Amino acid sequence: MSYDQYRPTGFKLLPPVVKNILIISGLFYLATLGLGSAFNIDLSDILGMHYFGAEKFKPYQIVSYMFMHGSFTHILFNMFAFWMFGYVLENVWGSKRFLIYFLITGFGAAMIQMIVFYFETAPVLEAINLYKLHPTAESFKTLFESHLQPIPYDLQGLVQSFQNKYNGLLSQSDSLMNFAHASVSKAKIIATQVDSFPLIADSLKTQVVLLNSNAAAAIHQSDSLQAVNLRSTVDFVDQYRIGFLNSPVVIGASGAVYGILLAFGMMFPNTRIYLYFFIPIKAKWFVIIFGAIELIAGFSNVSGDNIAHFAHLGGMLFGFILIKIWNKRNRKTLF
Repeated sequence: MSYDQYRPTGFKLLPPVVKNILIISGLFYLATLGLGSAFNIDLSDILGMHYFGAEKFKPYQIVSYMFMHGSFTHILFNMFAFWMFGYVLENVWGSKRFLIYFLITGFGAAMIQMIVFYFETAPVLEAINLYKLHPTAESFKTLFESHLQPIPYDLQGLVQSFQNKYNGLLSQSDSLMNFAHASVSKAKIIATQVDSFPLIADSLKTQVVLLNSNAAAAIHQSDSLQAVNLRSTVDFVDQYRIGFLNSPVVIGASGAVYGILLAFGMMFPNTRIYLYFFIPIKAKWFVIIFGAIELIAGFSNVSGDNIAHFAHLGGMLFGFILIKIWNKRNRKTLF
């Protein structure tokens, strides 16, 4: 029997799983606002999903990230779409199967996003590791300008602080080298005057020795400052690496919601959905269009776009696979 022909009675607008996920997400959002305002606790950083190679990653984040949202509009649209399509699926599947589907699509979204993080971070980490093997001023400039740009927002303070220190030491080193060059040049000029002024030749020779000695001392100090500066770059890239891996955080139920949207489109392909509450479109085309948009946006990699498009696609992919598995195990077709 096709679900397009199925008209069960007793449908609930808020079946238990949908209701409880709405409540939990709402409580987490209020807790995020309250703890952030009262105690400056960033709950999104704690419960949001970090990259598995980051220091801040914890296994529970693979589940907790689904209940976290960054703004009122974020939770409003996610939960509205979750309720709009989810309550139908839960009434048809039952609460147990629907909860399994929600969690697996959310987990799938997390896994796909982890893979994306891996490929995004790998070139930067490789460049940092190569630099640490052979650190030079020239290679650091190449690393900084080619691989560490653009600087993530939450690392800009660290980078600015380092640049001030680095440029300060560089300026001191350059000043000392300029002094050394000037001293050597002056010593050469005085040395040419020794034979012309025999009465003060000894004094001139003393000045030459003193100038050369001062130049050597300045060069030594300059070299020491450059060595300190070079060591500071190694410390900096270590700190940058930690912050870089900790920087991306995924929050929201969007991956699971996209999975639910896919399931609705597969089970009720010809059901009309009113896009923006006005434009009628069949569910199957709605799913295809939104999937294509996410795919294009994911590969476009637009600067400043902080939406985890591949997580959305991951939710859809795992949802599709799970429905196909259930379809094979069931004697009844799912769609």
